[in-house]
Amino acid sequence: MKEILDVCLFLDESAATIYRNLSSNVSDSDLKAFWNRMHEEEKTHISWWESLLDLAQRGALPQIFDEPENVLNELSLKKRKVHEFLTQSSSSLSVTDQFLLAYRLEFYMLHAAFVQLWYFLDIVEPKESTPEQEYDTHISSFIHTMQKYGTATQELEVLGEAIDHLWTTIKQVNRDANLDILTNVLNRKALFNTIRTLAYLSKRNRLTSGMLLIDIDMFKQINDRYGHQKGDHVLRQVARIISSNTRRSDVFGRYGGEEFLLFLPQVEQASMENFAEKLRSSVETGTKPDIPATISIGGASTLFSGDVEKELDALIKKADDLMYQAKREGRNKAVIE
Repeated sequence: MKEILDVCLFLDESAATIYRNLSSNVSDSDLKAFWNRMHEEEKTHISWWESLLDLAQRGALPQIFDEPENVLNELSLKKRKVHEFLTQSSSSLSVTDQFLLAYRLEFYMLHAAFVQLWYFLDIVEPKESTPEQEYDTHISSFIHTMQKYGTATQELEVLGEAIDHLWTTIKQVNRDANLDILTNVLNRKALFNTIRTLAYLSKRNRLTSGMLLIDIDMFKQINDRYGHQKGDHVLRQVARIISSNTRRSDVFGRYGGEEFLLFLPQVEQASMENFAEKLRSSVETGTKPDIPATISIGGASTLFSGDVEKELDALIKKADDLMYQAKREGRNKAVIE
């Protein structure tokens, strides 16, 4: 992970320098201000990579890529290309050539790995706007200004449309890779990658973390009575209700079948009990007008202090045991310890 992040950092450091160079070599005051703004935005991106590198160096960032060597090779190719742009940006360029250079830069800076990594950054350092949203603004501003200065150049407008389409496609690919296709919450892989990262941070910050294991009661009977399509509808509805009641810092995903997992990176037992009861009640009330469904919840908390991976497995096991206790005690219940 560290090698991948080192390349990401280099790319944005180079981009910041390129935009500063473009600003220095243009006389139009509006365009100069625009290149300066792009330079400042790249400096913000640099801070993102520095934060993630800090996590990776402390072992708190898991390997999130299936084929990390391929990702590193792809980014390394971009690194060599961006280094060429860095040299070219110091030359005196026409406005059209400046935008062509900037377009090529932004094109090479687009990669699905960035979106994956920004997702984790948003989890560990949540802000008012996410890195993805900020980059949306970055790309939109670039395309708008490219079109403004390229009104007589059809090539520039076509390039603007191409980079917008590519960015939209990359974001969709990332969502497809991380989300459960049925319920639109995190899939099991993305869920555990994220939880591991937050568990390490909780250990570093001495925070008590909680885990809720949630199971839809009598789900087989729902499928048998209403059919599997309606069963899928219930899964989606329960996931939506739970998601709407979670904090942005919480991590919620599909554990498997009709089971969901919710990780609370900072919580006290009393508040976890109240929260679990709120979820139980919300599902019971929210599904009643349609296909009535209830959930059983097992919840446990811990203060990570040793081997985070082993303690995380133990926390999930305890939550699972308590969830089955809730089932044995009549279902539609939360058991929290």
